[in-house]
Amino acid sequence: MPGNSIIYGHNWLRLLGNLWKIKNGDKIIIYDKEGKSVTFAVNSIIRVDPTDVSILDSTSEAKLTLYTCAGFMDTKRLVVKGVLI
Repeated sequence: MPGNSIIYGHNWLRLLGNLWKIKNGDKIIIYDKEGKSVTFAVNSIIRVDPTDVSILDSTSEAKLTLYTCAGFMDTKRLVVKGVLI
């Protein structure tokens, strides 16, 4: 399953509001509607400008990108990347 799977959400408490607490090495488990899971390990946490779309680039390996608004007046984006394990 190669490619960059991307999930964007508001940093509201019930969506990605706690994303800032994640650390390198943490695991992210994604479930499909049948209950099958895929696990990713966080390997990158960065802040970028909203205009930086390089975080959305396709990849030849299975990767996960989570991102949400961050910074004063949402002037940045918090980006968490994970690799399939």
